[in-house]
Amino acid sequence: MFVHLLTPRVGAPLELSRLNVLTGPNQAGKSAILKDIFRLATGREPGSDADHATHVEPVVLEDMQYGGTHEDEELLKGQGNPFDSSSSVFEGLGGDLRGVIRATVRNESWNIVKRPILHARSVLESELPDVMMLRTAYLGEETLDQAASSCAGNSPLEPVRTLLQMLRYAPDDTHAELDGAFAAAFPPLGLRLDATQNVRLSLRVAAEFPAPAGVVEDARAWSQLPKLDDAGRGARNFAAVALSVLLLRGRIMIIDEPDASLQPFAARQLGRWLATAAVENDCQLIVTARSSAMIAGMLERSADVTLLRAQRDHRGTRISAVTPAVSRDVLKSPLLSAEDALESLQRSGAILVADPLEAAALSALNHQRGGADRWSVLCVLDLAHAGPLLRMLRAAGLPTAVIGQLATLQDKATSTALLQAACRDQAPMNWLATRDQLARRVAAMDQSAMSAHTEAMERMLDQLQQGAAAEVEEMPDVERLNPWKTIERDGIAAIPIDQRPWVEQLLEELKTAGVFLAPLQILANLSQATIERLMKAIRAGQTPDRIALLYTEVTQYLKSPTVPTATGESAARQA
Repeated sequence: MFVHLLTPRVGAPLELSRLNVLTGPNQAGKSAILKDIFRLATGREPGSDADHATHVEPVVLEDMQYGGTHEDEELLKGQGNPFDSSSSVFEGLGGDLRGVIRATVRNESWNIVKRPILHARSVLESELPDVMMLRTAYLGEETLDQAASSCAGNSPLEPVRTLLQMLRYAPDDTHAELDGAFAAAFPPLGLRLDATQNVRLSLRVAAEFPAPAGVVEDARAWSQLPKLDDAGRGARNFAAVALSVLLLRGRIMIIDEPDASLQPFAARQLGRWLATAAVENDCQLIVTARSSAMIAGMLERSADVTLLRAQRDHRGTRISAVTPAVSRDVLKSPLLSAEDALESLQRSGAILVADPLEAAALSALNHQRGGADRWSVLCVLDLAHAGPLLRMLRAAGLPTAVIGQLATLQDKATSTALLQAACRDQAPMNWLATRDQLARRVAAMDQSAMSAHTEAMERMLDQLQQGAAAEVEEMPDVERLNPWKTIERDGIAAIPIDQRPWVEQLLEELKTAGVFLAPLQILANLSQATIERLMKAIRAGQTPDRIALLYTEVTQYLKSPTVPTATGESAARQA
């Protein structure tokens, strides 16, 4: 029995899958959502020693709905044997991994799980929250740091109180799986349980482990190996997560930043391992991620990963679901690296820029103004790629804007695809008509320029035939005769004055759809020395006014409550 739907206080219900990752900017409420899931499932506050109390209220979520067969056998699958087979008394390691939980359930209480639709708040009103402490596992920062720590040994007849005590009597396959997972993330080191001293259990880290030689010899040899307790936080977190998934079969695993303090390689390995191990051990995974590497690893190994983007606004934390299909599209896009795409999903918005120099300048300004944690600046090199990427990122619930040049309107296919992507295939006809009108006017300018060029060429040939080569007039540069090249260089100033008003109106209207076509290429034709001085000035807080104004306009658009995202509706309308 897993969580099927989350009902937030703000926004519509969200469907979960077997593997779920919460993303979003800092302070968006991701950790609060994980705690709410535990509160709604168990009626307890994470990390609290207090008994079950129905007055514990979630902060971000209103309710949850469970999925599955809703049978008592399903509810207790993987949770061990009844304490007393003649009564409904069950015990095991509690959901916060802080000790033993004993649940006593009257027979009539099982009737609630027979309901076709089972809500968490209904379960809270019964005796089953104690059982749910055996069906969930919450690993916050403190638990991750301590769950794999050394502890006292125990008798096989005593209740287990720690993960290491459970591991001691686990099958050999479980020990091998733990060792292999750790070695894949931290080669060439392995991770094994040291129970040679009987009264004390520890996890040891080594490239090679002693061969059995005798009780005393083994204890001495193993005591010389480094303890996991003395390793870095990343290694301890990894071990805690792996132990929980391997030993707490069938649970809803709620883990806050399991990749904290892990290098990208180890984080990716953790994601790959989780994607397969969680399913093999019949767990549901609901986690937050510190970086994109772990998410990329999960998406590489599983087609059933749902990304949940958390975003805070004036009404509270809003959650949008990125379906597994969209997640795969973003990851496999040839337009972005997987890391760039996933990092973007952890921001408040994305800015797609066609010109590499403009992208570098805006990225530097983004860092200088402290927006790097909010806005992702991505260089797409060619606006022909911007339309598909804009669709994908907005489908993922990410507010996205595009920065290009006025000359982008030269190519009908590229500009139409971009405008349709920005408007969800409903680009206003007057926008498309204005683009076509501009193209016709520029074509007429092109014909006039070419006619003048042809006449000059004919005069030159006549002069050559008459032997007057010394007096041949200088031929104009053919490239400069191309009106679109002139527009690319000079911007709207290259358009006749009588035609500028309706072009300027089009540019202003495009901004409402998140398409910013600068009337003049801001950083065109700069020398290398000028570029270096410009970047140094931006980092020193002396950004040229035109670049600063463009950045302000774009970020104001991304912060607007009317910016379209996954459903095509504005945040204001969704509220």
